[in-house]
Amino acid sequence: MNHEKFNFTTLEQILQKASELNLFFHVSSDFSCFWKPIKTSAIELENRFVIHPMEGCDGKNDGSPDELTYRRYQRFALSGAAVIWVEATSVVKEGRASPRQLWLHKDNIRQFINLLTLSKKAAREIYGNSFKQKYILQLTHSGRYSRPDGVPCPVLTHRNPILDKSLMIPFNYPIITDSELERLEDSFVEAARYAYESGFDGVDIKSCHRYLISDLLGAYTREGSKYGGTFENRTRFLLNVIDKIKNSLPQVLITTRLNVYDGIAYPYGFGVDKENEKKPDLTEPLNLIKELSSRGVNLISISVGTPYYNPHINRPYDTPILNGYTPQEHPLEGIYRFISLVDLIQ
Repeated sequence: MNHEKFNFTTLEQILQKASELNLFFHVSSDFSCFWKPIKTSAIELENRFVIHPMEGCDGKNDGSPDELTYRRYQRFALSGAAVIWVEATSVVKEGRASPRQLWLHKDNIRQFINLLTLSKKAAREIYGNSFKQKYILQLTHSGRYSRPDGVPCPVLTHRNPILDKSLMIPFNYPIITDSELERLEDSFVEAARYAYESGFDGVDIKSCHRYLISDLLGAYTREGSKYGGTFENRTRFLLNVIDKIKNSLPQVLITTRLNVYDGIAYPYGFGVDKENEKKPDLTEPLNLIKELSSRGVNLISISVGTPYYNPHINRPYDTPILNGYTPQEHPLEGIYRFISLVDLIQ
């Protein structure tokens, strides 16, 4: 169906439109399950609520949290959510998506300790000392979307004419080498250690939205490299990082926010049908999840698309950005696809 505004005021309106589109959402008026504790092999939680990671871009120039960051996470803590999944935090300066993105390094561990201390204190004052929130820190490198000094400074894992064109990256722009990627693996491990020393319960190795690791998952055309081409090679970086963290920090919970469908034409998109990028193909994502599970990574946040190229894949997208586009589908169709993919993976 053609695009329409996501403009509903009642649940009945949503369900009526969904019926017209032949989309069948499972709906319940019983929300009691959200408040029930849950225990899995990976984690034990007070309830089913999670604050998902989203950058505020309000850190200091040195990567430390600033006043607005502190205030935001204290408010998140007051929500009573069992998991506070702290926003994308760069493992190296050059991997920041903006000059105000958080960046964890040996010189600002104390500031991250303070962030956790104040957030936990805020929750205890409302819910008591027995209430235990889990804090996960999302570790990232922004890859082709790096802007550490406020201007584009992309780090490319392969040539992608679709995404490169949208970012006006020239064809002769250099590609990150295997040896540089090997060093970045260790940067992720080092940042995981700093996160543990700061008091985080776990780390998320960010693998979504076509940032560096997500980009490697779609690096089918990276030739002559142990990080490109085959499934084994394209997943090598992520799995190496996880293995190294497990070996050096066995007490740390490891998670990942993982793109299972890029919505970008093959051979440049991960989790897509080779003939039609509008159709997901979960063969490789499911194989990767099996590899993750075999390593004890059993808490995974699923995502799709990239906000820089096809934001309608990830969320209702009503107002095109400057020089943007109008999606050729109703917003509910995108929501249904996202929910269905998560359902299939579970």
